[in-house]
Amino acid sequence: MSTAYLLSKAGQKIAVVEDGFIGSGETGRTTAHITNALDDRYYDLEQLHGKEGARIAADSHTAAINLVESIVNEEKIDCDFERLDGFLFLDPSDNRKSLEDELEGIVGTELLERAPPESFDTGPCIRFPRQATP
Repeated sequence: MSTAYLLSKAGQKIAVVEDGFIGSGETGRTTAHITNALDDRYYDLEQLHGKEGARIAADSHTAAINLVESIVNEEKIDCDFERLDGFLFLDPSDNRKSLEDELEGIVGTELLERAPPESFDTGPCIRFPRQATP
């Protein structure tokens, strides 16, 4: 949608095609979070594309969050956009070393012993500041 918006703002004719109702499919099943904490780990991206490739991936996701925020503000979209911290915690089958590996080289993040919610003990986690929810 962001690409369609930007192309339209640049004067291009665009069409957005959806298989079903708008906002259905994957969009309809998300937690509506916008984050630069990836499902694929940055340390895996670094092995595939080097430190620079992993940095570009992190920077591009951060830029995407900033873009969405600027569009919300410019267009005065009433969508409850909010900046908040995101947390990456371990699957029970994983270990702390994977968090430590992920943390290395990601600017602005920090390793915590647990995420703030008292209702669920996440165990160790990485705090990603300035993530968002629309």
